[in-house]
Amino acid sequence: MNEIITKEQAYEIAEQNIEKFLTAEWGKRLVSDLEAPFQAYLQEQNTSSMAGEVFSVKCPGVNNMDCSYYREGWDNEGLTDVECIIDCCQCGDMTNEIQELADKIYEDANNN
Repeated sequence: MNEIITKEQAYEIAEQNIEKFLTAEWGKRLVSDLEAPFQAYLQEQNTSSMAGEVFSVKCPGVNNMDCSYYREGWDNEGLTDVECIIDCCQCGDMTNEIQELADKIYEDANNN
């Protein structure tokens, strides 16, 4: 199988976009195309897939997530769920979340 994106590249993309992915509203997907395969952006899920799309991963939707995980152990009084997630992404250990997203990116890119 020829890899479009390697596992290492998928991890880098996930690491750079985990905040965007987790804080996106329901109905968004993280996508990349051949013009800039390592730069991801958000797009509406109901938008047709484009020719040359490298990967497309549905975002969980910040309002659909149980954000208690992102609130535990943080001084988050007065912060919204989105602000807590951003704080975790910028200061916390997001290794598991990044790896989950990287796996989805890798799978989607190489199984299209």
